[in-house]
Amino acid sequence: MGVEGAEKRFALLQAARDSEYVKKMYGGYFNLFVEAFGEEGETWDLFMVVEGEFPLLTDLQNYDGFVVSGSPYDAYGDDGWIRELCDLLQVINSLQKKILGICFGHQVLCRALGGKVGKSKSGWDVGLRNVRFNVKNMVDASSCSFLNGFDVDDFPQLLSIIELHQDEVLEVPMGAKVIGYSEKTGVEMFCFGHHILGIQGHPEYPLDVIQNLIDRLLTNGSIQEELAEKARFQLQKGEPDRKCWERICKGFLKAKILTKSVDNNTSDLYKGFLKSEISTENVNKDLNDLCNGFLKDEILKEHVDRNVDDLCKGFLKAEILTENVDNNLNDLCKGLLKAEILTESVSHNLTT
Repeated sequence: MGVEGAEKRFALLQAARDSEYVKKMYGGYFNLFVEAFGEEGETWDLFMVVEGEFPLLTDLQNYDGFVVSGSPYDAYGDDGWIRELCDLLQVINSLQKKILGICFGHQVLCRALGGKVGKSKSGWDVGLRNVRFNVKNMVDASSCSFLNGFDVDDFPQLLSIIELHQDEVLEVPMGAKVIGYSEKTGVEMFCFGHHILGIQGHPEYPLDVIQNLIDRLLTNGSIQEELAEKARFQLQKGEPDRKCWERICKGFLKAKILTKSVDNNTSDLYKGFLKSEISTENVNKDLNDLCNGFLKDEILKEHVDRNVDDLCKGFLKAEILTENVDNNLNDLCKGLLKAEILTESVSHNLTT
Protein backbone atom coordinates (compact mmCIF):
# COMPACT_ATOMS: atom_id res chain seq x y z
CA MET A 1 0.00 0.00 0.00
CA GLY A 2 1.28 3.46 -0.80
CA VAL A 3 0.74 6.97 -2.12
CA GLU A 4 2.69 7.54 -5.30
CA GLY A 5 4.81 10.58 -6.11
CA ALA A 6 7.90 11.46 -8.12
CA GLU A 7 10.16 13.42 -5.79
CA LYS A 8 10.87 12.07 -2.31
CA ARG A 9 10.03 8.64 -0.94
CA PHE A 10 9.08 7.82 2.64
CA ALA A 11 7.80 4.78 4.50
CA LEU A 12 5.53 4.42 7.51
CA LEU A 13 6.51 1.52 9.75
CA GLN A 14 3.12 1.00 11.38
CA ALA A 15 3.29 -0.68 14.76
CA ALA A 16 -0.44 -0.68 15.53
CA ARG A 17 -3.44 -2.25 13.85
CA ASP A 18 -6.10 0.15 12.62
CA SER A 19 -9.03 0.64 14.97
CA GLU A 20 -12.53 0.36 13.56
CA TYR A 21 -13.08 4.05 14.27
CA VAL A 22 -9.93 5.18 12.42
CA LYS A 23 -10.69 2.88 9.47
CA LYS A 24 -14.22 4.28 9.24
CA MET A 25 -13.29 7.96 9.62
CA TYR A 26 -9.87 8.13 7.95
CA GLY A 27 -9.25 4.86 6.15
CA GLY A 28 -6.49 3.90 8.56
CA TYR A 29 -3.62 5.43 10.54
CA PHE A 30 -1.50 5.55 7.41
CA ASN A 31 -3.70 8.30 5.99
CA LEU A 32 -3.38 10.32 9.19
CA PHE A 33 0.41 10.25 8.93
CA VAL A 34 0.46 11.13 5.25
CA GLU A 35 -1.98 13.99 5.84
CA ALA A 36 0.13 15.32 8.71
CA PHE A 37 3.63 14.86 7.29
CA GLY A 38 3.24 14.30 3.56
CA GLU A 39 3.41 16.79 0.71
CA GLU A 40 2.32 16.79 -2.91
CA GLY A 41 4.60 14.87 -5.25
CA GLU A 42 5.96 12.49 -2.61
CA THR A 43 5.67 8.71 -2.46
CA TRP A 44 4.62 7.14 0.84
CA ASP A 45 4.69 3.38 1.43
CA LEU A 46 3.11 1.43 4.27
CA PHE A 47 4.71 -1.50 6.07
CA MET A 48 2.60 -3.16 8.76
CA VAL A 49 5.54 -4.13 10.96
CA VAL A 50 3.09 -5.16 13.71
CA GLU A 51 2.04 -7.95 11.35
CA GLY A 52 5.59 -8.86 10.35
CA GLU A 53 5.68 -6.83 7.12
CA PHE A 54 9.07 -5.17 6.68
CA PRO A 55 10.85 -3.43 3.80
CA LEU A 56 13.62 -5.36 2.09
CA LEU A 57 17.08 -4.35 3.23
CA THR A 58 18.07 -3.89 -0.40
CA ASP A 59 15.30 -1.28 -0.78
CA LEU A 60 16.21 0.90 2.19
CA GLN A 61 18.55 3.06 0.13
CA ASN A 62 15.59 4.09 -2.05
CA TYR A 63 13.92 5.97 0.80
CA ASP A 64 14.53 9.50 2.04
CA GLY A 65 13.11 8.75 5.46
CA PHE A 66 11.05 6.52 7.72
CA VAL A 67 8.36 7.17 10.32
CA VAL A 68 7.71 4.70 13.15
CA SER A 69 4.17 4.93 14.54
CA GLY A 70 2.73 4.51 18.01
CA SER A 71 1.55 1.13 19.29
CA PRO A 72 -0.29 -0.50 22.20
CA TYR A 73 2.71 -2.84 22.57
CA ASP A 74 5.67 -2.29 24.89
CA ALA A 75 8.76 -1.02 23.10
CA TYR A 76 10.85 -3.09 25.51
CA GLY A 77 8.83 -6.23 24.75
CA ASP A 78 10.25 -9.47 23.43
CA ASP A 79 7.82 -10.00 20.54
CA GLY A 80 9.54 -11.22 17.39
CA TRP A 81 8.40 -8.30 15.26
CA ILE A 82 9.65 -5.79 17.86
CA ARG A 83 13.10 -7.39 17.89
CA GLU A 84 13.10 -7.40 14.08
CA LEU A 85 12.06 -3.74 14.07
CA CYS A 86 14.99 -2.90 16.37
CA ASP A 87 17.36 -4.68 13.97
CA LEU A 88 15.87 -2.79 11.02
CA LEU A 89 16.24 0.57 12.77
CA GLN A 90 19.89 -0.17 13.46
CA VAL A 91 20.45 -0.81 9.76
CA ILE A 92 18.60 2.38 8.77
CA ASN A 93 20.67 4.30 11.29
CA SER A 94 23.88 2.90 9.79
CA LEU A 95 22.71 4.24 6.41
CA GLN A 96 22.19 7.69 7.97
CA LYS A 97 18.60 7.77 6.73
CA LYS A 98 16.04 9.99 8.45
CA ILE A 99 13.94 8.26 11.14
CA LEU A 100 11.09 9.97 12.97
CA GLY A 101 9.71 8.02 15.93
CA ILE A 102 6.28 8.81 17.39
CA CYS A 103 5.28 7.54 20.89
CA PHE A 104 6.11 3.80 20.70
CA GLY A 105 8.35 4.73 17.74
CA HIS A 106 10.19 7.24 19.92
CA GLN A 107 10.73 4.55 22.56
CA VAL A 108 11.71 1.71 20.25
CA LEU A 109 14.22 3.99 18.50
CA CYS A 110 15.77 4.65 21.88
CA ARG A 111 15.95 0.92 22.60
CA ALA A 112 17.45 0.09 19.20
CA LEU A 113 20.19 2.68 19.66
CA GLY A 114 21.18 1.48 23.13
CA GLY A 115 18.98 3.57 25.45
CA LYS A 116 16.57 2.35 28.13
CA VAL A 117 12.76 2.23 28.05
CA GLY A 118 10.30 1.15 30.71
CA LYS A 119 7.05 1.81 32.54
CA SER A 120 6.54 5.34 33.78
CA LYS A 121 6.70 5.47 37.57
CA SER A 122 3.96 8.09 37.56
CA GLY A 123 1.58 6.03 35.43
CA TRP A 124 -0.45 6.93 32.36
CA ASP A 125 -0.19 10.28 30.61
CA VAL A 126 -3.42 10.93 28.70
CA GLY A 127 -4.68 14.19 27.23
CA LEU A 128 -2.78 17.42 26.56
CA ARG A 129 0.72 18.10 27.82
CA ASN A 130 2.95 21.18 27.51
CA VAL A 131 6.40 20.29 26.22
CA ARG A 132 9.25 22.62 27.09
CA PHE A 133 12.43 22.77 25.03
CA ASN A 134 16.05 22.56 26.09
CA VAL A 135 17.44 25.62 24.32
CA LYS A 136 21.08 24.74 24.96
CA ASN A 137 20.72 21.29 23.43
CA MET A 138 18.76 22.76 20.55
CA VAL A 139 21.61 25.17 19.81
CA ASP A 140 24.22 22.43 20.23
CA ALA A 141 22.20 20.20 17.88
CA SER A 142 21.22 23.02 15.54
CA SER A 143 22.48 21.00 12.59
CA CYS A 144 19.68 18.52 13.37
CA SER A 145 17.07 19.38 10.79
CA PHE A 146 14.09 19.45 13.16
CA LEU A 147 14.95 23.18 13.35
CA ASN A 148 14.59 23.57 9.60
CA GLY A 149 12.62 26.72 8.92
CA PHE A 150 12.93 27.97 12.51
CA ASP A 151 15.17 30.61 14.01
CA VAL A 152 16.32 28.99 17.26
CA ASP A 153 15.92 32.35 19.05
CA ASP A 154 12.28 32.51 18.00
CA PHE A 155 11.50 28.84 18.62
CA PRO A 156 8.46 28.49 20.94
CA GLN A 157 9.36 27.97 24.60
CA LEU A 158 6.65 25.34 24.90
CA LEU A 159 4.17 23.54 22.69
CA SER A 160 1.07 21.56 23.60
CA ILE A 161 0.80 18.01 22.28
CA ILE A 162 -1.56 15.03 22.64
CA GLU A 163 -0.17 12.32 24.91
CA LEU A 164 -1.28 8.70 25.31
CA HIS A 165 1.30 6.44 26.96
CA GLN A 166 2.28 4.61 30.11
CA ASP A 167 5.84 3.77 29.02
CA GLU A 168 8.64 6.26 28.52
CA VAL A 169 12.29 6.71 27.67
CA LEU A 170 14.25 6.28 30.89
CA GLU A 171 17.69 6.89 29.42
CA VAL A 172 18.57 8.21 25.97
CA PRO A 173 21.25 6.47 23.88
CA MET A 174 24.83 7.58 24.26
CA GLY A 175 25.34 10.65 22.07
CA ALA A 176 21.64 11.58 21.96
CA LYS A 177 20.41 14.97 23.16
CA VAL A 178 17.19 15.57 25.10
CA ILE A 179 15.42 18.34 23.20
CA GLY A 180 12.06 18.45 24.96
CA TYR A 181 10.68 17.56 28.39
CA SER A 182 7.55 18.06 30.50
CA GLU A 183 6.59 18.01 34.17
CA LYS A 184 5.40 14.42 33.64
CA THR A 185 7.99 12.96 31.28
CA GLY A 186 11.71 13.67 31.29
CA VAL A 187 12.29 12.78 27.62
CA GLU A 188 9.49 14.17 25.46
CA MET A 189 11.78 14.66 22.49
CA PHE A 190 15.31 13.59 21.63
CA CYS A 191 17.69 14.01 18.73
CA PHE A 192 20.39 11.52 17.75
CA GLY A 193 22.93 12.72 15.24
CA HIS A 194 21.42 14.69 12.40
CA HIS A 195 19.04 12.06 11.18
CA ILE A 196 16.99 10.70 14.10
CA LEU A 197 14.21 12.45 16.00
CA GLY A 198 11.95 10.97 18.65
CA ILE A 199 8.71 12.56 19.91
CA GLN A 200 6.77 11.00 22.79
CA GLY A 201 3.47 12.72 21.99
CA HIS A 202 1.19 12.40 18.97
CA PRO A 203 1.53 15.29 16.51
CA GLU A 204 -0.53 13.33 13.95
CA TYR A 205 -3.69 12.83 16.06
CA PRO A 206 -6.81 14.94 15.48
CA LEU A 207 -8.93 15.52 18.59
CA ASP A 208 -11.60 12.98 17.68
CA VAL A 209 -9.04 10.16 17.47
CA ILE A 210 -7.67 10.75 20.97
CA GLN A 211 -11.21 11.09 22.34
CA ASN A 212 -12.12 7.72 20.82
CA LEU A 213 -8.97 6.16 22.26
CA ILE A 214 -9.80 7.50 25.73
CA ASP A 215 -13.24 5.87 25.48
CA ARG A 216 -11.70 2.55 24.43
CA LEU A 217 -9.10 2.59 27.24
CA LEU A 218 -11.84 3.31 29.76
CA THR A 219 -14.05 0.55 28.39
CA ASN A 220 -11.33 -2.11 28.51
CA GLY A 221 -10.26 -1.08 32.00
CA SER A 222 -6.82 0.27 31.09
CA ILE A 223 -7.53 3.66 32.72
CA GLN A 224 -9.89 4.85 35.44
CA GLU A 225 -12.85 7.21 35.05
CA GLU A 226 -11.08 10.00 36.95
CA LEU A 227 -8.16 10.04 34.50
CA ALA A 228 -10.51 9.84 31.51
CA GLU A 229 -12.54 12.82 32.77
CA LYS A 230 -9.40 14.85 33.41
CA ALA A 231 -8.15 14.14 29.87
CA ARG A 232 -11.53 15.04 28.33
CA PHE A 233 -11.58 18.31 30.27
CA GLN A 234 -8.09 19.20 28.98
CA LEU A 235 -9.16 18.50 25.40
CA GLN A 236 -12.26 20.69 25.80
CA LYS A 237 -10.30 23.52 27.37
CA GLY A 238 -7.34 23.61 24.99
CA GLU A 239 -6.00 22.31 21.71
CA PRO A 240 -2.66 20.84 20.70
CA ASP A 241 -0.27 22.94 18.63
CA ARG A 242 -0.66 20.55 15.69
CA LYS A 243 0.44 22.95 12.96
CA CYS A 244 3.69 23.75 14.71
CA TRP A 245 4.41 20.09 15.45
CA GLU A 246 3.66 19.19 11.83
CA ARG A 247 6.06 21.92 10.74
CA ILE A 248 8.77 20.48 13.00
CA CYS A 249 8.22 16.94 11.67
CA LYS A 250 8.04 17.99 8.03
CA GLY A 251 11.12 20.16 8.43
CA PHE A 252 13.01 17.25 9.91
CA LEU A 253 11.94 14.71 7.30
CA LYS A 254 12.30 16.91 4.22
CA ALA A 255 15.49 18.88 4.91
CA LYS A 256 18.72 17.66 3.39
CA ILE A 257 21.53 17.20 5.86
CA LEU A 258 24.77 18.86 4.89
CA THR A 259 28.04 18.93 6.78
CA LYS A 260 28.95 22.19 8.46
CA SER A 261 32.39 22.11 6.92
CA VAL A 262 34.85 19.80 5.23
CA ASP A 263 38.13 19.15 7.00
CA ASN A 264 40.87 21.17 5.34
CA ASN A 265 43.16 18.19 5.63
CA THR A 266 40.76 15.82 3.86
CA SER A 267 42.46 14.08 0.98
CA ASP A 268 42.04 15.27 -2.59
CA LEU A 269 40.46 11.93 -3.32
CA TYR A 270 37.68 12.55 -0.78
CA LYS A 271 37.08 16.09 -2.06
CA GLY A 272 37.02 14.76 -5.59
CA PHE A 273 34.31 12.26 -4.72
CA LEU A 274 32.18 14.99 -3.15
CA LYS A 275 32.55 17.48 -6.02
CA SER A 276 32.65 15.12 -8.95
CA GLU A 277 29.70 14.90 -11.30
CA ILE A 278 30.56 11.37 -12.38
CA SER A 279 27.84 8.79 -11.97
CA THR A 280 27.50 6.85 -8.72
CA GLU A 281 27.45 3.64 -10.70
CA ASN A 282 30.91 4.24 -12.15
CA VAL A 283 32.33 5.36 -8.83
CA ASN A 284 30.85 2.29 -7.16
CA LYS A 285 32.47 0.02 -9.72
CA ASP A 286 35.86 1.69 -9.40
CA LEU A 287 35.73 1.61 -5.62
CA ASN A 288 34.54 -1.98 -5.69
CA ASP A 289 37.45 -3.06 -7.86
CA LEU A 290 39.91 -1.04 -5.84
CA CYS A 291 38.68 -2.27 -2.47
CA ASN A 292 38.51 -5.86 -3.66
CA GLY A 293 42.07 -5.55 -4.85
CA PHE A 294 43.19 -4.19 -1.53
CA LEU A 295 41.39 -6.92 0.35
CA LYS A 296 42.81 -9.72 -1.81
CA ASP A 297 46.34 -8.45 -1.32
CA GLU A 298 45.71 -8.25 2.43
CA ILE A 299 47.18 -4.72 2.55
CA LEU A 300 44.38 -2.86 4.29
CA LYS A 301 44.29 -4.59 7.70
CA GLU A 302 43.82 -1.85 10.32
CA HIS A 303 42.96 0.91 7.86
CA VAL A 304 39.92 -0.60 6.18
CA ASP A 305 37.11 -2.43 7.91
CA ARG A 306 35.89 -5.64 6.35
CA ASN A 307 32.66 -3.81 5.62
CA VAL A 308 34.43 -1.12 3.55
CA ASP A 309 32.59 -2.14 0.38
CA ASP A 310 29.17 -1.49 1.91
CA LEU A 311 30.44 1.64 3.62
CA CYS A 312 31.73 3.16 0.41
CA LYS A 313 28.55 2.35 -1.47
CA GLY A 314 26.42 3.77 1.29
CA PHE A 315 28.38 7.03 1.42
CA LEU A 316 28.23 7.56 -2.31
CA LYS A 317 24.54 6.69 -2.71
CA ALA A 318 23.29 8.59 0.33
CA GLU A 319 22.11 12.16 -0.26
CA ILE A 320 23.18 13.26 3.20
CA LEU A 321 26.55 13.98 4.73
CA THR A 322 26.81 14.06 8.50
CA GLU A 323 29.67 14.84 10.81
CA ASN A 324 29.91 11.11 11.52
CA VAL A 325 30.18 10.39 7.82
CA ASP A 326 32.84 13.11 7.51
CA ASN A 327 34.87 11.67 10.34
CA ASN A 328 34.61 8.08 9.15
CA LEU A 329 35.41 8.90 5.54
CA ASN A 330 38.16 11.34 6.51
CA ASP A 331 39.82 8.70 8.67
CA LEU A 332 39.46 6.13 5.91
CA CYS A 333 40.98 8.38 3.26
CA LYS A 334 43.74 9.64 5.54
CA GLY A 335 44.53 6.08 6.52
CA LEU A 336 44.77 5.00 2.91
CA LEU A 337 47.00 7.92 1.95
CA LYS A 338 49.28 7.55 4.95
CA ALA A 339 49.68 3.79 4.65
CA GLU A 340 52.81 2.67 2.94
CA ILE A 341 50.91 0.31 0.69
CA LEU A 342 49.98 2.44 -2.34
CA THR A 343 51.69 1.13 -5.44
CA GLU A 344 51.84 2.98 -8.73
CA SER A 345 48.95 0.92 -10.08
CA VAL A 346 46.77 1.69 -7.04
CA SER A 347 47.59 5.40 -7.37
CA HIS A 348 46.53 5.23 -10.98
CA ASN A 349 43.21 3.63 -10.01
CA LEU A 350 42.59 6.26 -7.36
CA THR A 351 43.34 9.11 -9.80
CA THR A 352 41.00 7.53 -12.33
